[in-house]
Amino acid sequence: WVRLHRLCSWVMHSRLEPMKGFARMVRRRFAEIVACFGHPYADAVLEGADGVIRNVRRRARGFRDMDHFAAMIYLTCGRLDLKAVTTT
Repeated sequence: WVRLHRLCSWVMHSRLEPMKGFARMVRRRFAEIVACFGHPYADAVLEGADGVIRNVRRRARGFRDMDHFAAMIYLTCGRLDLKAVTTT
């Protein structure tokens, strides 16, 4: 992270105003930038779950009850083996 600070310092001493604006933004958001690289998860997992939920909503064309909607999401995302369920 030292290199990023050095780069921002160097850019702030340059004559390139657009780059100075970028360096100011990096300095303001430095904690968030560092946290992003330190976090072990990516947004891909959340984007995938969002896609599945949107697909469930589109297939159902609207649920009257949020409990039914949540149950359908769990059934879709849970990868349950429904063949193993037997009725007695």
